[in-house]
Amino acid sequence: MSKKTLCGYVARLDYSPNTMALIRTLKKSLNKDSYTLDYKYSGKRELGSYTTKKENAESVRIYIKPTPEYQDLSSSHRSCENEIRMLQEQNIGLYKLVNSAEKISANLKKAETKLKILNAVFKNNEEYQEIISLLNDLEEN
Repeated sequence: MSKKTLCGYVARLDYSPNTMALIRTLKKSLNKDSYTLDYKYSGKRELGSYTTKKENAESVRIYIKPTPEYQDLSSSHRSCENEIRMLQEQNIGLYKLVNSAEKISANLKKAETKLKILNAVFKNNEEYQEIISLLNDLEEN
């Protein structure tokens, strides 16, 4: 996972004592086991400098990012979510197979019932008895 996706820009606030008090309160309140809060000053920079000094700050950018331990938990959580999704898809496949098997079983029961009725109706018919004995012979071979 890239740092870019983990570093979350939250807000840009005007630089003032109230803003700095808010940042201190946020830092105290933040779940430190899972996240870190960072802030950067924005404003005029000295020539050749990549950062703004506190004295030149016009605003403050606030960032919240997960701690490395939380990142590991997050990635393992995503891994578990993927595994759950895969198992759910397999479960759907198994459900379809069971459903098909139940339909086949119901059709087999209907066919058995029809065969019993035919046996009862044609029980004394000689031609039917010959057909039944031929079918039984085929079953045995």
